[in-house]
Formats: sequence, C-alpha cells, structure tokens
Amino acid sequence: MKLSDFNSNNIIEVTETYPFSHTNVLSEMESIDIKRHTGQTVNAHIDLELATRENVGVVMTSNVKSYMTDWRMHEEHESFRLIGGIACRVAKHLSQRLFNSNLIVGESWGIVYNKGKSTKRHSHWPYTYAFGYYLTDTKDSSPLIFPTANKKIWPKRGDLIVFPGHVQHEVPIIESETERLMVAGNIYHSWEVTKESEIINFFNKRKR
Repeated sequence: MKLSDFNSNNIIEVTETYPFSHTNVLSEMESIDIKRHTGQTVNAHIDLELATRENVGVVMTSNVKSYMTDWRMHEEHESFRLIGGIACRVAKHLSQRLFNSNLIVGESWGIVYNKGKSTKRHSHWPYTYAFGYYLTDTKDSSPLIFPTANKKIWPKRGDLIVFPGHVQHEVPIIESETERLMVAGNIYHSWEVTKESEIINFFNKRKR
C-alpha cells in the first residue's frame, strides 16, 4: 500500500518512533536440519534458498518487480515456518512493553532479484509487522531503504529485519550482476487467541 492510494484529504504526516529489529540469525538457522522432498538433509538456511529457487515463477503482479514464489510458503515448507517463528519471536519481544501479543505469520514468500529488478515503495499495512530474511549478502546490490525514516541497510547473509507493517520501504533498481535472494513475510496479532482476561491483567499491571 502507498500513500498515493489515499485521498489527499485523508492523510496526515507524522514523526514518530517505532519498534525495529536488525539481527543476524544465521547460526540458529544453520543449526537446524531439514529433510527435503528429495531425501537429502540440509540446514534450514540452505533449504530456504533451495525452496525459493524451486518455487519462483514469472514476475508477479505486486510491489515486488522481480521473481517470486506464492504467498503461502510457510504452509508447505518447514524452513519457512521456522524463519517465520523466529520473526514472530523477535516481534513479540519488540512488543512486550506495549502488549502481550499473540503473533502469527499470515503470509511468507521467497524472492529472487537480479539485474534490473526492484521493489516499489510500499507498506504491508494492515499487518502488524513485516519481516525480511536475507539468504545472500547485498553489499554489491541495492540497499533496503526506509524513506520515511531516512534509513538505508545493506543486509548481510542471515540478517533478519523486523519492522511495523505500516512503515514504507523499497529496493531501488539493481544494477549489479550479483543475484539477491531473500524471504519476506507478514505477521499479525490474533485477537482470537488472546483471552479477555489476558488483556485485563496486562493493563492492570501497567497501572501499578
């Protein structure tokens, strides 16, 4: 979603501070073995790369102008479920001073970028959080840009970035020959899982 999707009379510009995480979880992903459909056993990071390569299609109609898998990879692939679970754990930690959240991956997909590909400026609203996990280094590629935060990141292999779903971000056109692989996903808070008693107890504690 882009700000231009809204009527100009229905927006405001604000300056605020939001939770954000940039960590490297490569060692954790490499410590977990996955038995693949081929019968071979590989670590979860390698399985993510292989599953992404095996399932990318033509350029999808989305903000990502590159080769993508479908949006539900976590429903079919254990490695996607694992990285989604780690992202939810990080997001829950980010939220712990705000609310005792019950976070669930709603969508996850793999992306393969090469020369000439890009991602348009967009957000993942109305999802609570979004995440990106990087299967390759991006030092010779375009950065991940958060334009409203004046922030540029060249993620390293194994980096996991978690941020609020409404925050705008983009990847400029890639000019290098270096291939760039990543996994992205959307996370939401489940009110169905959250019991009313948990909500009341949480806010009662904050009043003390």
